[in-house]
Amino acid sequence: MAAAAAANYSILQRPLFTRTAPLDVTAFVIVASAVALLPWLPAGTSQITMASADTVLMVGFLAIGPGIIGQSCWTYALKSFGAARAGADGCCHRQRLGQTPVSLL
Repeated sequence: MAAAAAANYSILQRPLFTRTAPLDVTAFVIVASAVALLPWLPAGTSQITMASADTVLMVGFLAIGPGIIGQSCWTYALKSFGAARAGADGCCHRQRLGQTPVSLL
């Protein structure tokens, strides 16, 4: 189900690039995601107040690192290459280098 949702997301996002820049699409996606998570805001707020400072820093790191930067890179790749090439090129480069996803770990 997650793979189907990601595929639909990539396909439905592509027409937006004719009207807007990748950074604008990224900003819209992040804001829309935050709005979708609003029902869980009270529970999240109560949990974050009880968390240690290290936990809060790690959550912030995960939001900025993989969340915002990763989303921005993926959006730029979708605009530049399309979903099929953006997703397939990473696997092809690994195979040319003789690496598999397991050996990258």
